Amino acid sequence: MSQLDTIEFKECLFETQSQALYRIVHKGLSQTIRLWSVPLSTADIERLQYLYAHEEALPNIPRLISLENRCAFVTNNCSGVPLPQIQSSASPRMVYEVLAQLLTILHQNHLTFDTVDGIFLTPEGTLSIAAPDISLVHPQIDGVWQLGWWALERLSSIDARLARQLVEEGKQSEYNALLQTALKRLELGLPNQQWTDSAIQSFQHVCAFEPYQRWTAATAQQMFEAYSEQAIGLSILQFCTQHHRLLETQKLVRGSKTGQVHPVQSWEPKEEAILDTQERSDPQDASSLLNIFDIFDIFKDPNHQKKILSISVATFVMLHFLTMTSMWIFSTEKTPAALEEQSLVSIEITHDGIKQLTLNPNALSDKSLTPPDEIKLTRSKRDLSTTIPPGIYELRVKHNRKKYSALVRLEESSRLQCIHTTTKNVECTHNNRSLAWD
Repeated sequence: MSQLDTIEFKECLFETQSQALYRIVHKGLSQTIRLWSVPLSTADIERLQYLYAHEEALPNIPRLISLENRCAFVTNNCSGVPLPQIQSSASPRMVYEVLAQLLTILHQNHLTFDTVDGIFLTPEGTLSIAAPDISLVHPQIDGVWQLGWWALERLSSIDARLARQLVEEGKQSEYNALLQTALKRLELGLPNQQWTDSAIQSFQHVCAFEPYQRWTAATAQQMFEAYSEQAIGLSILQFCTQHHRLLETQKLVRGSKTGQVHPVQSWEPKEEAILDTQERSDPQDASSLLNIFDIFDIFKDPNHQKKILSISVATFVMLHFLTMTSMWIFSTEKTPAALEEQSLVSIEITHDGIKQLTLNPNALSDKSLTPPDEIKLTRSKRDLSTTIPPGIYELRVKHNRKKYSALVRLEESSRLQCIHTTTKNVECTHNNRSLAWD
């Protein structure tokens, strides 16, 4: 490797506890490097490479280099400005358009991100995700939640960093109070109260404290796309046209690596070491081996032989008795009721005002189990938690003179959630995955 083949760290685009994004200079060219505080696995590296290669909103296919014995991604320079730099100048319409576009990317690629600092709005009006993730850094903070609070911060002036801190500390009551304060301050720019109430409910779902209570990216995308068509203000393209100079000027921030120079080395995946499970011990000396063999001298004494025989017979009888007793205990059949109770799975069903929702068994996994009675929820009964036999169930919904049905496989603990949209349709999710109506 040439001594001149080095990179110099320049401005820090963002830096968190888990990763960082810097501008670097390599052979006179300005590029971007992404670093991780914890080394990535080979599988994660390959998955990220695939995403970079197939998603237009991500940078070009990265060059992999080794930096401090960890894999780093080097890509072309990121143009535009990070989303957090777009403050009050963003209109409600633009905010909803940003959410809709990014939620589409999350849904189509099954990715997430730990911070919106790595998302850039270019002068051409496109969104670029410079730091996509394929797994969560914090189990309760996902991409949908991040986008929801970025929007709340723009529309209510509530600091999203405080919300993240409360989630990381597990302070649910304080978090819910902060969320309600933000919802009361929202300036949504929608045409009437019905649209406003719907948007407030959408933000409640997207920014819920518990991940299982949040909408999927697909459901949220449909809602915010509808709001973008009704909201006031400039669109993304109009904003970029009027603020072109703003999008060409980035805030230059020094980071912990700014000014450092490192040699460039290509990344080569290291094979995982194969552990030798064979136990190793120091060889015994000759005297210890002799002591072991001296034990067998006991059998030469006739008195010892009788004692050993008596002990052996008694031990055999006792072990036989214990074995037969254990077989009798464990072979005792459980009652049908006990077996059926052991086979049940838990299910939680919620909705936000559907006229009628029913769940009926279609084909149980174990035909010997007793089919459950029909589960029925109405406007006055909006949630239910119970246990049912695993199998395929038929979900039927009635709302606004429309009927919907879908088959749902419930083989493990599940959550069904149904909502009515602003278009008077009904959407349901099974464990945060959208259901397709028959």
